[in-house]
Amino acid sequence: PRWLQAIPKHEILDAAPFQGLFRPVARCRDSRQLEREEKRRRLDQEEWRRRRQGKFCREIVAQCENVFKRGRATRADAARMAKHCKQRLEQESHRLEAEETKTARRRLQALKSRDMAAYSKLVEETKNHRLKYLLEQTDGYIRQITQQVKSLREAEETGERR
Repeated sequence: PRWLQAIPKHEILDAAPFQGLFRPVARCRDSRQLEREEKRRRLDQEEWRRRRQGKFCREIVAQCENVFKRGRATRADAARMAKHCKQRLEQESHRLEAEETKTARRRLQALKSRDMAAYSKLVEETKNHRLKYLLEQTDGYIRQITQQVKSLREAEETGERR
């Protein structure tokens, strides 16, 4: 370059390195190889990035599928448990109903055989408050009628004595 020629020779130790910097790129043989290496390096980086991104996407899809599977399994477990609970409740209600029917039959049998002590005992065992109330009312009326009959008899006896 001209500016390099303008510098006095005694100030420049070696001019060759400076001249090499300013050579045209087209004349440089190494530049083509450098460009090829740079292109290959960029392609390798792009390939690596694509592989990494593909792997990441596959992992996301796999995780999504796992979440859906767990959700389905959880819902299936909940449905199974609900079905089991429903069956247990139905069994319990059938058992209670059968027991209630059995006690009602025993009460009727005691009532038909005119065994009031057994009937009262069976009524006391049941949790039927309405039946207990009716039995108490009936007992009260029977006591009241019995008292009235006694009082009428006493009145008749005292009337006959006079």
